[in-house]
Amino acid sequence: MLFLSIDMKQEKPQLVRGMRDLLYDEAEKLLYIIDISREISYKYGYREAILPTIEYYSLFAEKSGYEITKRMYVFDDLSGRKIALRPELTPSVARVFINKLQVMPKPLRISYFANVFRYDEPQKARYREFWQAGFEHLGSKSALADIEVIRLAYDIFETLELGEVSLKLGSMDLIKKIFLNAGVEYGSLPYFLYLTDKRKFDDLKKELNKYEKGNEAYESISQLANLQGTAEAKISEALHLLKNEELKETVNDIKYIYDVLRLIGIKEIVLDLSFARGIEYYTGIIYEFQHKELEVSIGGGGRYDLLIEYYGGPKTPATGCALGIDRIALLLKKEFKKNLSSAMIFALDQSDSLVSKVFEIAAILRKHDFQAVIETGEKDIAQALAKASKLGYDLFIILGSKELREGKVAVRNLKERTQYEVAIDNLADFLLKFKRKD
Repeated sequence: MLFLSIDMKQEKPQLVRGMRDLLYDEAEKLLYIIDISREISYKYGYREAILPTIEYYSLFAEKSGYEITKRMYVFDDLSGRKIALRPELTPSVARVFINKLQVMPKPLRISYFANVFRYDEPQKARYREFWQAGFEHLGSKSALADIEVIRLAYDIFETLELGEVSLKLGSMDLIKKIFLNAGVEYGSLPYFLYLTDKRKFDDLKKELNKYEKGNEAYESISQLANLQGTAEAKISEALHLLKNEELKETVNDIKYIYDVLRLIGIKEIVLDLSFARGIEYYTGIIYEFQHKELEVSIGGGGRYDLLIEYYGGPKTPATGCALGIDRIALLLKKEFKKNLSSAMIFALDQSDSLVSKVFEIAAILRKHDFQAVIETGEKDIAQALAKASKLGYDLFIILGSKELREGKVAVRNLKERTQYEVAIDNLADFLLKFKRKD
């Protein structure tokens, strides 16, 4: 006889560092945020896309920015092709637009709700796998598109009752033009944007000193970073400091968006004209959503008018943002669970006819918006009843051969500690009265 040997001392499987198991309340909270985001974005006209988790490495390598490309999960597939786990989804949206959607009427509004991967150092609010809700507005160069995306995000924040969310507002166009005017090559921009984004101004000064007009560019960035006072005061001072008319025009573009955002109810706006996000493909307005309870942003976005054209598509202005669902979950204090009454059903034996009736009763409960659980673990009614009470069920329903013959069930109200005999034919009416009372 052949016996299989099992090594009982084998180490239990471990979770990959930086990844998480989201169980029960944590999972339901993320899904609740996604459901709210999906519902609101649909009312704005955004249609959902479900995109692949892996893409060719080249899709992200050149335009996602200096830091993101250093943080990607990259590997060769079995055919030797260089593949990456998606670190974000905007390039994937650009790809699908070029291949499948460019003939559709513009603008297109696309939403997505998906996990992304970056090899960051794990810490609070920063994970190696995390979830994003994204909204991309393709085919419009109007500032109204940027404003719409921001207002959509705030509708989500307000529905979730997150409290005060401030908007950090700047312009990648302004920062890029300052560097390009200094003689920085376009291909070198990602590193300079990274230094600016991370406020590594000593390193930035050292790098800019290699260019003839580098000191002038550094002074412009430094002066913009030190602007004080109200947004109006910062804009006025920036227009005085910047001598280039093209740069002044860019500042006025930001002022227009700032003014309209204030008019439509977004009051907490921090204007930072030295602000640069780490994603290289941004070409215009950029922003981040910030909350006082977190040191990191809960989302951000901006305009990217050249990305689709860079990938070989037609000239297509675009704008969009992504929200960090995991970070929003850390802030969520309102009730997010579905408010369902609950019942545990206990069968005194497992005869065919009794089990069939138990499933029928469970179906009646679910039809009337109850969470109905058939107890499958306990054989002893006292232990099952104790479990139901401990787990917080509202009702405990008992069915045995006697009840089956009489067409009844015993229903115990675990909150009030009362018990009733209810005809199965009248169970629906009983449930309705219970919910009204509850």
